[in-house]
Amino acid sequence: LTAERTVLMAIRKVIGASAYTAYEGVNTGGLNGCFWIRILKSLHNGDLLIENLWDVGKIKVERIQTTIEPDLVYALLRGRDVLRWVAKPSAYIILANRTDKLAGIPEAEMRAKYPKTFAYLQGFEGDKEKPARGTLRGRALYKQYFRPTDPFYSMYNVGPYTMAPIRVFWRQFIPDLRMTMHKPEQDDFLGVKVSLTQHVVTFAPFKEEEEALFFAGCGNSSPARLLHWNSSTSKSYGQPHILEMIAIPRYNEKDKLHQRLSDLSRSSHNAAAKGDTKEVAGLEAKIDQAAAKLWGI
Repeated sequence: LTAERTVLMAIRKVIGASAYTAYEGVNTGGLNGCFWIRILKSLHNGDLLIENLWDVGKIKVERIQTTIEPDLVYALLRGRDVLRWVAKPSAYIILANRTDKLAGIPEAEMRAKYPKTFAYLQGFEGDKEKPARGTLRGRALYKQYFRPTDPFYSMYNVGPYTMAPIRVFWRQFIPDLRMTMHKPEQDDFLGVKVSLTQHVVTFAPFKEEEEALFFAGCGNSSPARLLHWNSSTSKSYGQPHILEMIAIPRYNEKDKLHQRLSDLSRSSHNAAAKGDTKEVAGLEAKIDQAAAKLWGI
């Protein structure tokens, strides 16, 4: 931890283990161009006409337009989509995984329930004996964490937390904490559905909106941001383990200070959604005062 002496005296009061746990977003294993898609239109039978984002990431893949079922498609929050107080998905992602264990949906089930999605993914499968780079079986993470008999489209960093109804997101690899609360919202193609995020975005799951807002308010306060800036390095910025350093307490709905931070956070999210930067700045100043009181600064 490095900072000016007077600053150290203040932010040392913020140091401690948080009451919350964080996770990374889903990891395609380096083949974003297969799993990341754009939706061109919704068909009369409910299926989706899609095109893969073939040119994203280091590994470029074949450009494909095809029709798939909507069931395994989710809005995708990329790292650049996650700002402070606001996050807006810019693409979509196919997730054909179980959330109760680290493996994809069994192939027999995929063929029966989602034949079009399975056929699309099968086009990227690759040879079972000698999987090449740029194929689903050739992904380093697939070979590291899965058996050859596991579904070839299995993804890493997937668990029950992945589908949490309410989450607070923040980007990795940048020194400034930029947290935002996100919940299922209306999508033009998918209806009301949770959004997913990529592995370079960290998130904490919640069951109650007020608690998530409180957490985001604490994380976006100057004391927490300053501690994060001065206690991490370029590769560790925003990683899940930062909650072992920033002592965000468990939300207590009966605590008036906790309630105030939650309310100010809600107002900040609303103002940011409207693009009212002046109002956001004023609310953030009030959040700093409440956070300072929370940590005894």
